[in-house]
Amino acid sequence: MKKKARKAARPRKARVDATQDELKLKIEPRGPDTRRIETVSRALTDHPLVREYLGKTRNRLLTFEFLEAESETKSARPTPASNVYRATFYDYTNNRTIFAIGVGLLLTAAAWKMGRGSLSVGDLAAFIQILPRVTLVMSFGGAMMAQQKRAGVAIERMEDLLVNAPKGQLVNPAALVLTGPPSSFVSSRREGIRLETLEVVDLSFRYPGTQAGIEGPSFSLRRGDFVVITGRIGAGKTTLLRVLLGLLPKTAGQVLWNGQPVEDLASFFTPPHSSYTAQIPRLFSETLRDNVLLGDTHDDHLLPALKCAAMEIDLAALENGVGTMVGARGVKLSGGQVQRVSAARMFARGADLMIFDDLSSALDVATEKQLWQSLLSESEATCLVVSHRRPALLRATQILVLENGRITARGRLNDLLATCAEMRRIWDED
Repeated sequence: MKKKARKAARPRKARVDATQDELKLKIEPRGPDTRRIETVSRALTDHPLVREYLGKTRNRLLTFEFLEAESETKSARPTPASNVYRATFYDYTNNRTIFAIGVGLLLTAAAWKMGRGSLSVGDLAAFIQILPRVTLVMSFGGAMMAQQKRAGVAIERMEDLLVNAPKGQLVNPAALVLTGPPSSFVSSRREGIRLETLEVVDLSFRYPGTQAGIEGPSFSLRRGDFVVITGRIGAGKTTLLRVLLGLLPKTAGQVLWNGQPVEDLASFFTPPHSSYTAQIPRLFSETLRDNVLLGDTHDDHLLPALKCAAMEIDLAALENGVGTMVGARGVKLSGGQVQRVSAARMFARGADLMIFDDLSSALDVATEKQLWQSLLSESEATCLVVSHRRPALLRATQILVLENGRITARGRLNDLLATCAEMRRIWDED
């Protein structure tokens, strides 16, 4: 008797029986409230719109219950089939199932109200027609707010590239040529103000929220000089070059070109005045020729630039010579070849001042010696170089030792080795 009573007290469960032809859900009889709701729901199904919603909800629930019951009968160990099912069914139908359940609950509540006479079929149909339009307006407004935030972030990032440009310059109207021949190429080998002297006076910059940066370094160079900036990692060498080039906004100091102050550094320090090779070179997924010339149709200075960059032997080994595709970011070339192609791109510009940021970091000693020798013998080069390598230090007409953003020593190599402990440490570590 006790066992029978316990069985009677258990909650009623839905049993799922499935065959290849049909899927039926058997529910044991319930109380009078359930029967009343079922009676009203049966009356609602006479309306085509309600019948469609109820049918979709019932089919999804039945399918979900059947698949759950089927998975419980299998081993707990995942199988390839169950993994595919979970990766497709749950991910794809989760939101739709929740939506269908929500619609089912609304219809059930509507049936209860209609049974009490407080809601008509017309009211329900109007509610179903208006609800999607209301939710569409809300979702559209949310999407527009998110899009506005993303667009604002994108514009801020692009404006950071336009250093010293007037606010709003990025969105100013401009002519856009989508058809017809491209505009004529403006060669970087045009006339500029010939470099005689360059002076950097108390140049300063701080990264926001930190103490890192540079604080008042001053130096000068003349045409034909080979000036090397050296120091430990984090001393501010790259930051100094980027502030000088206008890639970072200076907070104090000035730069003089032939004794005249330069107001817009970012616009002035471009070919033909100066050219720059970054610490991490960037190549495009084009041919070697296109990566060096960058659209210039006159290739008479292509081979001399590659020769200065010590690429002659490598060029002969490439399958298609200067027509070889280098791949995205130069993946088909070695690290040293990428840096030398980047250097050749700079040499092809024919600028008065050439700025190297640790160009020889991926080069062996012999290749680096050949590069500096070719550069200094082929042209009247004025170079500002960041390096700690001996081939560059031995050729320097002036060495600047940078520590914590400040120049702590300067002079020739022999003098610095005799008087500067930091220079001796850098020399011994190389």
